[in-house]
Formats: sequence, structure tokens, C-alpha cells
Amino acid sequence: MPSTRPKVCVVGGGIIGLSSAYKVLQDVPGSQVTVYSSKFSPDTTADISAGFIFPYACGGDQRLLELWFKQTLDRLCELYKRDDAFEIGIAPLSGYAVDAEAPDSIRKYFPDFREVGDREKELYVHCEGTTYFMTTYTCECLKYLPWLMKEFKKLGGNVLQKHVEKLEDVDGFDIVINCTGIEAKKLIPTDDMQPDRGQIIIVKAPWIKQFKLVGDDTYILPRLTDVVLGGTHQIGNYSLELSEPTRKHIFKTCCELEPSLKHCEVIGSKVGLRPRRSCVRVELTSMFVNGRNVALIHNYGHGGSGVTLHWGCAKQTSALVQKFLSSNEFAKL
Repeated sequence: MPSTRPKVCVVGGGIIGLSSAYKVLQDVPGSQVTVYSSKFSPDTTADISAGFIFPYACGGDQRLLELWFKQTLDRLCELYKRDDAFEIGIAPLSGYAVDAEAPDSIRKYFPDFREVGDREKELYVHCEGTTYFMTTYTCECLKYLPWLMKEFKKLGGNVLQKHVEKLEDVDGFDIVINCTGIEAKKLIPTDDMQPDRGQIIIVKAPWIKQFKLVGDDTYILPRLTDVVLGGTHQIGNYSLELSEPTRKHIFKTCCELEPSLKHCEVIGSKVGLRPRRSCVRVELTSMFVNGRNVALIHNYGHGGSGVTLHWGCAKQTSALVQKFLSSNEFAKL
């Protein structure tokens, strides 16, 4: 590997961008890593998410998705063993999934995964349909992203609040990593990315200790200090405006599933755009910037599984960085 200190720019300051930047800095000693983004926590898509660790609304190679999911689950397990796990935003979360897609390849990673009988459904679920019980993790990004940013800076990482109009405008780097989520559609207009609009309600309901997930659209997901009620899947809808009819529908549906929510304190509502495409893209390519051939690594298109897959995708991105740095192409720079 050349002795030159590689200069890496990560475009995107959400969970995908920050985890990728941190992992590259961790794995490539001497590298200079800078994150460019117009938004950081608490204003990213991940900050709106419930942080529920379960593959959700994403496509692609199932073997890769399974690997990235397992690597993320293992990472969160490590973090949960720390005495500052609450400050990091990590906690185990048990509950029920009704008529939710749960491939056999995923089930094996939940040691207590089981189908629920009629009596248990009657007592705890209050909903018809094939029901599974499992324990996973919640990763609350309003805590996790600031912690990850702090760890990145401890390793010597740099951060610049900057809007990137075109990837080719990012000059002075050997490697550019595109982690722009839904904004990738503007940078690569030919991509098949579509927004998957999600609206949620955030409530105070400390008696809700378990999650309930029904199909794709209805969920009650406790975080560390609040509960997220959802939700919607509106493909192709770019609107970030709150819809009052949608809010009423979400609250009504969740109260039917958990009647005690009628007495909860409503904190607010949020809207986010999931970056949905035919498959998650983690790929090494290249581009020309001011006459130089620069490595371009893409890491976007995670749909509703950005938090669920983030660490596995960060590891894959770091591996692609190392692959490029050990190649003849880097030696020519």
C-alpha cells in the first residue's frame, strides 16, 4: 500500500454516512476522513426512525442483507454490554410481529423467536393473524448519532456542514463515499431510487414495554424514553408536510391494537423519506474530478432498514476502501 495518507470524503451525515466514516477511520490507520453534509443529528432521516432492528422495506441480495443484519446485530450486542449503553441509545426490545415478513434466514438470529399460540395472542396481542414473538434491539438515533459523531472525532475525523450539488464538486480527495440516502436521486438522476414516505406519532406511554408490529404499516415501537406509533408507506411521495388525516388514522389504528394509548401524552408527529430502491447499493466505482480518476463508493438505498443494516454496510464500505487502496489505481494517484 502506498505511504501517502489517503484522503477520504464521506458525503452524508446520517447513520449510514457517520458509521461508514467511523469504520474507515478505524480500519485504515493514517487516513484522513472528512464528512460533508447539509444535515446532522437531530435533523436526519434516522433521527425520525424508531430504531427498531428488523429488516424492513428494503430489497437486494438476501445473503448480503442477512450478513449486514447479523453484523449490525452483533455490533449492538457489543455496545449493550457497556455501562454507558443507555447514553449510546441501545437497549433490548421484545414484542410481537403479526403477519410480518420474517424469512427463515433472519429468524435464526433471534434466539427466542417463536410462533405464538391462540391463548397468548388473546392475552397480549389483541389482533388476528400469524404472530411471532422475538427479542431484538432498539437503537435510538437521537442518542446514537451524537455518540457516533463524538467517537468519530476522537479518532481524528473531520466534519463540515456543506451541501454537495454534484459528486464531481468534491475535490481534493482520493476516495468519495456517497451516503446521501434519498438525496442520491438528485446526484444520480438515472437511479431507480424512490421516496417511501413515512409519518409517525411520538408519544409518552411508559407502560408500553413491548413492541407490536402488524404487517408493514401499523406499529407500536417503544424507544428508551418514548414510543413511536406508525405508520405509512407512500411510494413516490416527496412531501414532508404532516397530514392530519394520516395522523388521525395512525392514532386510531394503534389505539385499536393497544386501547390504553388513548390516554397517552402526544409529544408530536414527524415525516421522513425512506430511500427505497430495487436493492441496497454498496459498490466501488470511479469518477473524474478535475482530470483525476477518483474512487467513488456508493452506500445508499436502504429503505426502512438503514439502522438495521448500518454497521454491516459500513464494514462493507470500509472493505471496498481497503480494496482500492491496495490496488494499482491508488498507486497511480
